[in-house]
Amino acid sequence: DHGVDRASLDRLVAASILDAVRLRNLTAEERLATLLIELALRLGRPTPGGCTFEMPMERALMAHYLHLNPDTLSRLMSRLRAGGIISATSRGWMTVRNMEALGQKSPLAGALYAGWPGGGCNPQSPTS
Repeated sequence: DHGVDRASLDRLVAASILDAVRLRNLTAEERLATLLIELALRLGRPTPGGCTFEMPMERALMAHYLHLNPDTLSRLMSRLRAGGIISATSRGWMTVRNMEALGQKSPLAGALYAGWPGGGCNPQSPTS
């Protein structure tokens, strides 16, 4: 035993697989939606407006991570804001206002929800 429980190891393996799949097989919008769902599940807290979390990276780094041009990332974020799916609550903070709609934009949403079953922002969690 190396101090890592089976659930943690499963999540780590799933995250690695999701990272590889995200970069190769998903559209730009799907990659962004997948990342935002993952951040919401890992870092988010339920709030009256949705699921709020502090962004762990600046936009330039996010664009690089997702293999997107910064202008493309900005347009995609604007589209999600205009659709009422996300909002920027203050500098560095984001609220996912509609996890179900965001989940519809990511073919990996179900796997992410299954990997973080107890999260307060998980729409499939019995606690949400």
